[in-house]
Order: sequence, then C-alpha cells, then structure tokens
Amino acid sequence: MSIFIDYPNKVFSNLSKASTTLIETNSNSLWINSIIVCNKGNQTIRFNLKLVKTQDTPAESFLINELAIAPFKSINALDFLEKDSTSFKGGVLHLEYSTTPSVIDSLVCFSNGATQIFDCTVNFTRLNELPIA
Repeated sequence: MSIFIDYPNKVFSNLSKASTTLIETNSNSLWINSIIVCNKGNQTIRFNLKLVKTQDTPAESFLINELAIAPFKSINALDFLEKDSTSFKGGVLHLEYSTTPSVIDSLVCFSNGATQIFDCTVNFTRLNELPIA
C-alpha cells in the first residue's frame, strides 16, 4: 500500500484569548511543517499552544506556554518547541490519527488577553492512504 500526501494550509485571522482549534486529525495523520504567528498589535502578546490527545479521555499538554511575541512581529512557533519531544522530530510536529485504537490529536492556541490579537497560518503535510480525487 502506498501513502499519498498533499500540502494544504489553514489561515486564521484575528485570534485572541478564546481557545481556537487550529487543526485536528479527524481523518488522516498530519505532519505540521510550520505555525506562523503574527502579532497584529502594538503590544507584546503571550502565545500559548496546546496538544490535545483524545483517546478514552482527552489529555492536554502545553507545547508552548507564554511565548512572548513582540509588536508587529511574526515567528514560527515550531522553532520554540522542545527538540527531543516524542511528537516533534526533524523540525516537524507529528499529529497522530488512528481508528484502532481510537486516537485523534489536535492543536489549540490562545493568547492571554482580549486585546492581544494575532493571526496564525498552519502549513502541514496530510498523509493520505488513497490518492486525492
């Protein structure tokens, strides 16, 4: 069996302190190539990124907690992850999807204040078991 891949991205505008699910592995495993975060305001923001793994019960773990992003600056959040993490290898964040056992990974982000507005672009590789129509 072959694995076919595609390289989509997701763009989010005007995110803030409300938790936002950036991406979820609801049908295929994903490799996150970059998470570009752009601070749109004139004050430093505190960026947070969580990995939520749903098996029998959801388990959340912070990948990034309180990353400071300067006014009007952009960063690749993956540059700030622990390099020896089990899900972060070779500069790529691996999100798992499985039906047996049932595993669904997702990434959730938020800032720490209603006035801390940012944009986020997620570039990823989707591993497909069949060719895309």
